[in-house]
Amino acid sequence: MAIGNNLLVNREFSIFNKSLVLAMNNSLFDFYINKKFFIL
Repeated sequence: MAIGNNLLVNREFSIFNKSLVLAMNNSLFDFYINKKFFIL
């Protein structure tokens, strides 16, 4: 039971981490594009 719960928590945590990393990458990308726009 505990192992099953840990697997579920780990899966949810990895999904959360992936979405967090994706969001951070998107904001960095937006920032980079805005900076280039500003320079141009």
